[in-house]
Amino acid sequence: MSFMISEIEDAIRQIERTVGILHQSSCERRAIELQRYLDDVRGTVGFAQRQALFKIGELCHPKALGDANISDYGWQTQLQTLHDVCARAFNKLETSVA
Repeated sequence: MSFMISEIEDAIRQIERTVGILHQSSCERRAIELQRYLDDVRGTVGFAQRQALFKIGELCHPKALGDANISDYGWQTQLQTLHDVCARAFNKLETSVA
């Protein structure tokens, strides 16, 4: 039985949006990296899925994706949103395991 919690759906939407911004800004290496984590969020469960969400949260740090040369005016806001939705999804998965 497979189901997706709303927090995971929200995280996937924001990850997809962020990947799109990275592609538009010609940050292909970063887009590919984030896409790999997105594939893990979509295609795994349990620890691997939580780990992918955690890694995405780390990428939202100002010295990671925050340093990317992005032309989108709302980039920092997008990173904060991405971090927040991934943290909520991670926490929801953590509480469902406990």
